[in-house]
Amino acid sequence: MTRTILRMLVVLGAFWTGLACTALAQQSKSPLASLVADKITLNDQSQLVAEGNVYVVYEGRIIRATQIIYDQTTDTLSIEGPIRLEDGDNIIVVASRAELGSDLQNGLLQSARMVLAEQLQLSALRIQRVSGRYTQMDNTIASSCQLCTDDEVPLWQIRARRVIHDTKTKQLHFTGAQFRFGGVPVLYLPRLRMPDPTLKRAAGFLLPRGKSNTLVGYGIKLPYFIPFDDHKDLTLTPYLSSKTKTMEFRYRQMFQNGDIEMTGALTSDFLESNQARGYLFGDGHFDLKRDYTLNFNLETALDEAYLSDYTVSTKDRLASTLSVSRTRKHEFFSVEAVNYDSLRPIEDNNSLPRLILDIRKDQRWFPQRVGGETRLSIEGHSHIRSSKADITGRDVTRINGDLSWRRKWTLDNGMRTGIIGQIDLDAFSVAQDSEHTNTVTSLVPETAFDLRWPLRKSSDTASYDFLEPMLQLGWSAGSPPNIRIDESTLTEFDEGNLLSLSRFTAPDQRERGSRAAIGARWLHAAPSGWNLALILGQILRPDSDNAKTFSSSSGLNSRISDVLFAGQFKNMSGLIVTGRGLLDQTGDVAKAEANATWMRDWGKITANYISLRDDAAENRDSNLSEWSINTGYYVSDHWYSEANIRYDLVADKTATAGLSLTYENECVQTQLSLSRRFASSTNLTPSTDLVLGVDLRGFGFNGSDKRYTRTCRSK
Repeated sequence: MTRTILRMLVVLGAFWTGLACTALAQQSKSPLASLVADKITLNDQSQLVAEGNVYVVYEGRIIRATQIIYDQTTDTLSIEGPIRLEDGDNIIVVASRAELGSDLQNGLLQSARMVLAEQLQLSALRIQRVSGRYTQMDNTIASSCQLCTDDEVPLWQIRARRVIHDTKTKQLHFTGAQFRFGGVPVLYLPRLRMPDPTLKRAAGFLLPRGKSNTLVGYGIKLPYFIPFDDHKDLTLTPYLSSKTKTMEFRYRQMFQNGDIEMTGALTSDFLESNQARGYLFGDGHFDLKRDYTLNFNLETALDEAYLSDYTVSTKDRLASTLSVSRTRKHEFFSVEAVNYDSLRPIEDNNSLPRLILDIRKDQRWFPQRVGGETRLSIEGHSHIRSSKADITGRDVTRINGDLSWRRKWTLDNGMRTGIIGQIDLDAFSVAQDSEHTNTVTSLVPETAFDLRWPLRKSSDTASYDFLEPMLQLGWSAGSPPNIRIDESTLTEFDEGNLLSLSRFTAPDQRERGSRAAIGARWLHAAPSGWNLALILGQILRPDSDNAKTFSSSSGLNSRISDVLFAGQFKNMSGLIVTGRGLLDQTGDVAKAEANATWMRDWGKITANYISLRDDAAENRDSNLSEWSINTGYYVSDHWYSEANIRYDLVADKTATAGLSLTYENECVQTQLSLSRRFASSTNLTPSTDLVLGVDLRGFGFNGSDKRYTRTCRSK
């Protein structure tokens, strides 16, 4: 059959009269419409009938149908289905029959189904559109679950006597709502208001969370979201159980040049009678003028056990910071204030350096005459204790300056050489410490020469080996200042500082005297995609006097240091193994850490191991050794499980363990998690947490998740 296509761009009201001359005359007064159909006829100059593959476009609305009859007398459209009405990008209505106004906004649709943002589906016996804003649905079923057969029951659904969709406020108002899970009624609400999928921010209750804790009992969390405007909001979450009354909160605000977020809680419970409990965490970032940035971080708790009792955080030392910094290509500047608060029962906050002030300026130049690079670094630091007692209340202020010149050369045989010349100016002022000098100043010259020889060997199988021997000779004048070490207490000897002038973590201490660093790097890369990398290193000194300032577990406090070893193995199947450690002069492992990660399509496995010896200088009274395993496994396309365990090898017992199971499809995400925290030296009360959370897709979720879309198979 030869198809007749008629396209008309005319005024809507005049077009339906079928009078082309009138349409053209009024074209400038009304919006344009387009009509495409297999057949169009006029009946008695008052009715227009479009039949077969009817397609109408008007003011962003599109309608597809089998037949459309326009009656000029009533200015209405009688439409026979199947009908598909698209109102913008986020509303689709499918019906069997409809009576609509000529603007396609108002009218009645029979046996209709409305889809919002390709996510939420609402089926009703009839849908009535009013004022181009409201859509009223009677005897409605709402769900975002995809169904493959007419008799299939969705995983969840809301049945209601009436549902009104307000397109202006983007809200769904349910009357007589009954929530069903798997077809079984579980909750009835006379009135219910929910956001549609296109609304990102709307005041109202969020889905509740169930939580059971052996310390605070079983309870329910019911969040309430309050948007003040487009750039700030507040979420209040009451948490009620048999043993606690808690109000959690989260405040967020965006600015033109930054943002802030504050989270916290206030609690009254039976764990600490007659005592207010709670915490407050916050952070913010702001971009200032002239490339400066401002950052702050706030961490505080009203008592030592709150974060642990309510599983808020595993932190046992809280740090609140305020900093201003600027980073440019050849310069860096920062000023920072830090306040520490220890939650460890064995630590006294009065004798800890709680208030710390730092200012730092780094600059570099590239002189043309001598070549190389010149660096200038100036740092000011002060830490203050609350205690006024001698020694335990020690306060320290220092100023450190470094001026260095460094340059590298490549020789004809491929060797890489480099030289560093540096002058250090250090000044210390110590108060409330009768065992050490109050004021110390020093001017120390330093120099170092390093030599590397990178060698590469390739084979016929496309594999290759890379070997690089390394040597550095360094020297620093003077002797260590007569001050107590407060900052450089956790010195690490690793591949990152093997060729460094000083391996201390802060300039309150510097390496002195002569020393040599020797080492080598080796890499083997195979054509199948796996590779293995190793590095070895050691520090040699003419005597041990200048090594005594290092801690015993650092591996650097003797004339001949421990041997540093580190390595990594990687292959194409997703396995990555890394490790590093120190071998003492007896061949025993003095310090070690290792990590193995295996990632595949079915999930992942991560294992960690750490071992440290006791060291009073690092505030570690006993050996530390533990391993942990974290796993994730995709049971199926929709089920995902996770498990974790951390085991204390010294105490020979489990420290923490957890298990979670998540189910997710196109319409729901459900997670059940169980975690156990066992007693330890810093946590004397074990506890178990059980959390159940359910998220329904389709309410306040813009767009469907294509990863979990079901595929319906025909029988």
